[in-house]
Amino acid sequence: MKKDLKILIIEPSEIITQGLVSILKEQNFNICGIEKNTTRLKSLLEEKKPDMLIVNPTLNAPDNRSSLYLFLAKQPSITIFALIYQYIPNSILKNYSRSIDIHDSAEQIKSYFDELGNKSEENINENYELTTREKDVLTLLVKGLLNKEIADKLNISIHTVITHRKNIVRKTGIKTVAGLTIYAMLNNLME
Repeated sequence: MKKDLKILIIEPSEIITQGLVSILKEQNFNICGIEKNTTRLKSLLEEKKPDMLIVNPTLNAPDNRSSLYLFLAKQPSITIFALIYQYIPNSILKNYSRSIDIHDSAEQIKSYFDELGNKSEENINENYELTTREKDVLTLLVKGLLNKEIADKLNISIHTVITHRKNIVRKTGIKTVAGLTIYAMLNNLME
Protein backbone atom coordinates (compact mmCIF):
# COMPACT_ATOMS: atom_id res chain seq x y z
CA MET A 1 0.00 0.00 0.00
CA LYS A 2 1.20 3.43 -0.89
CA LYS A 3 1.47 5.02 2.58
CA ASP A 4 1.79 8.56 1.24
CA LEU A 5 -1.91 8.67 0.36
CA LYS A 6 -3.40 11.69 2.14
CA ILE A 7 -6.43 11.17 4.39
CA LEU A 8 -8.83 13.94 5.47
CA ILE A 9 -11.16 13.22 8.42
CA ILE A 10 -14.48 15.06 9.01
CA GLU A 11 -15.89 13.97 12.40
CA PRO A 12 -17.32 16.04 15.30
CA SER A 13 -16.44 13.62 18.09
CA GLU A 14 -12.90 14.21 19.33
CA ILE A 15 -12.65 10.83 21.04
CA ILE A 16 -13.64 8.99 17.86
CA THR A 17 -11.34 11.15 15.74
CA GLN A 18 -8.37 10.59 18.05
CA GLY A 19 -8.96 6.82 18.07
CA LEU A 20 -9.09 6.74 14.27
CA VAL A 21 -6.00 8.97 13.95
CA SER A 22 -4.14 6.73 16.40
CA ILE A 23 -4.95 3.62 14.33
CA LEU A 24 -4.00 5.28 11.04
CA LYS A 25 -0.78 6.86 12.34
CA GLU A 26 0.25 3.52 13.85
CA GLN A 27 0.17 2.21 10.28
CA ASN A 28 2.07 5.30 9.01
CA PHE A 29 -0.84 6.74 7.02
CA ASN A 30 -0.68 10.47 6.26
CA ILE A 31 -3.48 12.42 7.99
CA CYS A 32 -3.60 15.73 6.08
CA GLY A 33 -6.42 17.30 8.07
CA ILE A 34 -9.16 16.93 10.67
CA GLU A 35 -12.39 18.96 10.75
CA LYS A 36 -15.45 18.82 12.97
CA ASN A 37 -17.98 19.65 10.20
CA THR A 38 -18.37 19.99 6.43
CA THR A 39 -18.63 23.79 6.24
CA ARG A 40 -15.06 24.17 4.88
CA LEU A 41 -15.05 20.93 2.91
CA LYS A 42 -14.72 22.48 -0.53
CA SER A 43 -11.77 24.68 0.44
CA LEU A 44 -10.15 21.82 2.37
CA LEU A 45 -10.35 19.52 -0.65
CA GLU A 46 -8.75 22.20 -2.82
CA GLU A 47 -6.10 23.05 -0.23
CA LYS A 48 -5.18 19.59 1.09
CA LYS A 49 -5.92 17.54 -2.06
CA PRO A 50 -6.64 14.33 -0.11
CA ASP A 51 -6.76 10.91 -1.73
CA MET A 52 -9.23 9.61 0.85
CA LEU A 53 -11.96 11.29 2.85
CA ILE A 54 -13.47 9.83 6.02
CA VAL A 55 -16.71 11.61 6.84
CA ASN A 56 -19.52 11.10 9.32
CA PRO A 57 -22.62 10.83 7.08
CA THR A 58 -24.87 12.32 9.78
CA LEU A 59 -23.09 15.69 9.46
CA ASN A 60 -25.07 16.54 6.37
CA ALA A 61 -28.54 17.89 6.93
CA PRO A 62 -31.10 16.21 4.62
CA ASP A 63 -31.43 19.35 2.49
CA ASN A 64 -27.64 19.57 2.09
CA ARG A 65 -27.06 15.89 1.35
CA SER A 66 -27.72 15.95 -2.37
CA SER A 67 -25.55 19.01 -2.95
CA LEU A 68 -22.70 17.46 -0.92
CA TYR A 69 -22.98 14.19 -2.86
CA LEU A 70 -22.99 16.06 -6.17
CA PHE A 71 -19.96 18.04 -5.07
CA LEU A 72 -18.11 14.91 -3.94
CA ALA A 73 -19.11 13.11 -7.14
CA LYS A 74 -17.09 15.71 -9.02
CA GLN A 75 -14.07 14.47 -7.07
CA PRO A 76 -13.82 10.96 -8.59
CA SER A 77 -10.19 10.56 -7.55
CA ILE A 78 -11.14 10.78 -3.86
CA THR A 79 -12.23 7.60 -2.11
CA ILE A 80 -14.98 8.52 0.36
CA PHE A 81 -15.50 6.48 3.53
CA ALA A 82 -18.61 6.79 5.70
CA LEU A 83 -17.69 6.69 9.40
CA ILE A 84 -20.59 4.89 11.06
CA TYR A 85 -21.55 4.52 14.70
CA GLN A 86 -25.32 4.57 14.40
CA TYR A 87 -27.89 3.35 11.91
CA ILE A 88 -27.48 4.92 8.47
CA PRO A 89 -29.96 3.94 5.71
CA ASN A 90 -28.56 2.18 2.64
CA SER A 91 -29.96 4.99 0.49
CA ILE A 92 -27.33 7.24 2.09
CA LEU A 93 -24.50 4.68 2.30
CA LYS A 94 -24.70 3.97 -1.44
CA ASN A 95 -23.12 7.39 -2.00
CA TYR A 96 -19.90 6.31 -0.26
CA SER A 97 -17.10 4.11 -1.57
CA ARG A 98 -16.93 2.15 1.66
CA SER A 99 -17.89 2.40 5.30
CA ILE A 100 -15.89 2.14 8.49
CA ASP A 101 -17.88 0.95 11.49
CA ILE A 102 -16.91 2.08 14.97
CA HIS A 103 -16.72 -1.60 15.95
CA ASP A 104 -14.16 -2.46 13.25
CA SER A 105 -10.81 -3.56 14.59
CA ALA A 106 -7.60 -1.68 13.82
CA GLU A 107 -6.58 -4.54 11.53
CA GLN A 108 -9.88 -4.35 9.60
CA ILE A 109 -9.50 -0.60 9.12
CA LYS A 110 -5.92 -1.04 7.92
CA SER A 111 -7.07 -3.73 5.47
CA TYR A 112 -9.69 -1.36 3.97
CA PHE A 113 -7.01 1.21 3.19
CA ASP A 114 -4.53 -1.41 1.98
CA GLU A 115 -7.13 -2.90 -0.36
CA LEU A 116 -8.11 0.47 -1.81
CA GLY A 117 -4.51 1.63 -2.06
CA ASN A 118 -3.50 -1.52 -3.92
CA LYS A 119 -6.45 -1.16 -6.30
CA SER A 120 -5.64 2.48 -6.99
CA GLU A 121 -2.00 1.60 -7.77
CA GLU A 122 -3.09 -1.20 -10.12
CA ASN A 123 -5.67 0.95 -11.89
CA ILE A 124 -3.84 4.26 -12.32
CA ASN A 125 -5.07 5.88 -15.51
CA GLU A 126 -6.98 2.74 -16.49
CA ASN A 127 -9.77 4.44 -18.41
CA TYR A 128 -11.43 2.23 -20.98
CA GLU A 129 -14.55 2.81 -23.01
CA LEU A 130 -17.69 1.27 -21.56
CA THR A 131 -19.23 -1.52 -23.61
CA THR A 132 -22.78 -1.12 -24.91
CA ARG A 133 -24.06 -3.49 -22.21
CA GLU A 134 -22.19 -1.61 -19.48
CA LYS A 135 -23.78 1.60 -20.72
CA ASP A 136 -27.19 -0.10 -20.55
CA VAL A 137 -26.53 -1.20 -16.96
CA LEU A 138 -25.23 2.26 -16.03
CA THR A 139 -28.31 3.98 -17.49
CA LEU A 140 -30.66 1.76 -15.50
CA LEU A 141 -28.52 2.05 -12.37
CA VAL A 142 -28.63 5.85 -12.36
CA LYS A 143 -32.40 5.69 -12.87
CA GLY A 144 -32.52 4.02 -9.46
CA LEU A 145 -33.12 0.40 -10.44
CA LEU A 146 -31.79 -2.35 -8.19
CA ASN A 147 -29.51 -5.13 -9.48
CA LYS A 148 -32.43 -7.57 -9.68
CA GLU A 149 -34.57 -5.08 -11.62
CA ILE A 150 -31.70 -4.37 -14.02
CA ALA A 151 -31.18 -8.10 -14.54
CA ASP A 152 -34.88 -8.62 -15.29
CA LYS A 153 -35.07 -5.64 -17.65
CA LEU A 154 -31.96 -6.69 -19.63
CA ASN A 155 -32.68 -10.44 -19.45
CA ILE A 156 -29.34 -11.23 -17.83
CA SER A 157 -28.40 -12.79 -14.51
CA ILE A 158 -27.93 -10.72 -11.39
CA HIS A 159 -24.31 -11.95 -11.30
CA THR A 160 -23.76 -10.48 -14.76
CA VAL A 161 -25.20 -7.16 -13.57
CA ILE A 162 -22.79 -7.16 -10.62
CA THR A 163 -19.88 -7.92 -12.95
CA HIS A 164 -20.90 -5.06 -15.25
CA ARG A 165 -21.15 -2.72 -12.25
CA LYS A 166 -17.65 -3.69 -11.10
CA ASN A 167 -16.34 -3.06 -14.62
CA ILE A 168 -18.07 0.33 -14.76
CA VAL A 169 -16.45 1.38 -11.47
CA ARG A 170 -13.05 0.05 -12.59
CA LYS A 171 -13.21 1.79 -15.97
CA THR A 172 -14.60 5.13 -14.80
CA GLY A 173 -12.91 5.28 -11.41
CA ILE A 174 -16.24 6.50 -9.97
CA LYS A 175 -17.63 4.57 -7.01
CA THR A 176 -20.78 6.45 -6.01
CA VAL A 177 -24.18 6.43 -7.68
CA ALA A 178 -24.17 10.24 -7.60
CA GLY A 179 -20.82 10.29 -9.38
CA LEU A 180 -22.00 7.76 -11.95
CA THR A 181 -25.11 9.87 -12.53
CA ILE A 182 -22.97 12.88 -13.37
CA TYR A 183 -20.76 10.69 -15.58
CA ALA A 184 -23.85 9.43 -17.42
CA MET A 185 -25.17 12.98 -17.90
CA LEU A 186 -21.81 14.29 -19.14
CA ASN A 187 -21.54 11.40 -21.61
CA ASN A 188 -25.13 11.75 -22.88
CA LEU A 189 -26.19 8.34 -21.56
CA MET A 190 -29.36 9.69 -19.94
CA GLU A 191 -32.62 10.00 -21.85
